[in-house]
Amino acid sequence: MLKKKNYALLGLGILLGGTYEILKEKKRNEEIRNLKRRINRLGRCHNEFVIYQGEYNDRNEEKQEELEERISYLEEETTSNYDHILELSKEEVEGD
Repeated sequence: MLKKKNYALLGLGILLGGTYEILKEKKRNEEIRNLKRRINRLGRCHNEFVIYQGEYNDRNEEKQEELEERISYLEEETTSNYDHILELSKEEVEGD
C-alpha cells in the first residue's frame, strides 16, 4: 500500500512538473512573440523616421540652394549699384 502511494505521488509530481514546464514554455513563447512585435514596431518607427529625415534634409538643401542663389544675385546687384555710384561720383567730380 505504501509503495502504491509513493508511486502515485511520484506520478503526480511528474505530471505536475510536466504541466508546469509546458505552461512555462507557452509563456516564454508568448513573451518572445510580444518582443518580436515590439521590435517590428520599433523598426517601422525607425524606418519612418529615416524617410522623414531624408525628406526634411532634401527640402532644406533645396531651400539652401535657393538662398545661395538669392545671395549671389543680391551681391551682384549691390556690386553693380556700388560701381554705378562710383561712376556717378567720378563724373560729378570731373564735371565740377
